[in-house]
Amino acid sequence: MYKSCASGLPIRETTYIKQFEFYTRCILPAIGQIQLQKLTAQNIQNFYSELVKKGAKPGSVRIIHTILHKAFKQAVNWNLISRNVCDFVTLPRMQKYQPQMLTKEQMILLLKRSQGHHLETFIWLGLSLGLRNGELHALRWSDIDLEERTLRVERTVSWIKGRFI
Repeated sequence: MYKSCASGLPIRETTYIKQFEFYTRCILPAIGQIQLQKLTAQNIQNFYSELVKKGAKPGSVRIIHTILHKAFKQAVNWNLISRNVCDFVTLPRMQKYQPQMLTKEQMILLLKRSQGHHLETFIWLGLSLGLRNGELHALRWSDIDLEERTLRVERTVSWIKGRFI
């Protein structure tokens, strides 16, 4: 499932939806009223600083930067602006991600409390095989080989706007 972006190149539907959300929720309200030719690197830098002050993670700011950089690059190609102002901003430093691991006791308790629940199998698979939520939801019966006692994890899905994509 692909869509075309401004450059005409295909992008995944999930990427399109996520980037459109960033555009409508963050970019447009903050800098959408500034005329393209009057937009400066300082405007973009202030926008990024405000996002961080409001609690946005550096990774989210980098996604927004990627969206803006591509858009301004296209505007340069179309001769709407002379340079890409995103080339002159500083991005926030990435923070090393520290996943929160369950203790052995917490896993045992979770397995006990999930007995009989409709998500019991998902919880068991997730804990025992280390599968992510999207990988669990993308599993199909054809991924299971009962004779060989194997499970193939070949796909993932994302939960976007109330549905899996």
